[in-house]
Amino acid sequence: MPPTEDELDAMDPAERRQHILNQPQPHDDLPIAIPAKRLMKVAAILDATLQGHELYRASAYRCLQYLRVEETEQVHGIGVIQPPARELAAEIDRLPWPAPGPPRTQPDI
Repeated sequence: MPPTEDELDAMDPAERRQHILNQPQPHDDLPIAIPAKRLMKVAAILDATLQGHELYRASAYRCLQYLRVEETEQVHGIGVIQPPARELAAEIDRLPWPAPGPPRTQPDI
């Protein structure tokens, strides 16, 4: 049984947020059309950033923005977000692929 409004109000804010975000939504299982190669590049850029490649940090933010805009446009049909997904996709396609693995250590000078 879902919690009452009083129970939601009494929850820790972080717990309440998790509860609300975990509620099923009508669009949860809708597929999003993203070309496999672009999705692999987005994953590689996010992975490189998590492994410490600082030069990819700005690109990682663009990748996250692209995923959010693509979802909004495809699921909700909203096409007024700037920049639109097609522009972000073209930007991602132009980015170089990151080197695999963690960054190499720099020699002491």
